[in-house]
Amino acid sequence: MKLSPKGAAKEALDAIPGLPADLRAFLEQHDGGRGKVGKQPLVLWSAEQIATEAQSQEVSLSTPGLLLFGTDGGAEAYGYLARLRQRRYGRIPLIAAGVHEFEALADSFDESVEAIPLDALTRGGPWDLLVNATPLGTREAGPGLPVPASILPKVAHVYDLVYNPPTTPLLEAARRLGKPTTSGLEMLLHQAAQSFELWTGRAPPIEPMRRAAKEALG
Repeated sequence: MKLSPKGAAKEALDAIPGLPADLRAFLEQHDGGRGKVGKQPLVLWSAEQIATEAQSQEVSLSTPGLLLFGTDGGAEAYGYLARLRQRRYGRIPLIAAGVHEFEALADSFDESVEAIPLDALTRGGPWDLLVNATPLGTREAGPGLPVPASILPKVAHVYDLVYNPPTTPLLEAARRLGKPTTSGLEMLLHQAAQSFELWTGRAPPIEPMRRAAKEALG
């Protein structure tokens, strides 16, 4: 797991209501990071992000007592649900309707996170699919590759969930090797399409939505 080298400030941690002790201890050492929960990616928010963004998500309103602390980089979040007697750490869709959609995973934060050193990737493979669920490549995070460039020849397809900019350093590197790629625009598009259908009950106009998104992103 790639972790922030700095810990969160006490003031930022104190601003998070219901923060469990083991997650607080982790954030005191590492204020955010990226890794995996089993085989699924985890983008762990900083303490400041947890305090602000977690409560702004729709699922927080529909699931009282749920504390979100990160996402899979896509449509699912990771959270802590204190009301459960065991396995309080779990996964839940960001558009979940309530607690019944909470997938319990572990009893403690440490148990739920699997750290895989990057150098282990260079010794592994080949892989059918590489998915970037980190912020690297966004305009805010700046350029960079989320994995060593040496593993790209061993990947059959590269999917970058970043959609702004539409072409990221990862996609460029993969295309230079002749690899098929998919940008995060498709994820954004189909999340919006599903929301459109849920709210209106009508089939979403996929192609007009795709064209509008491309125009908006330049």
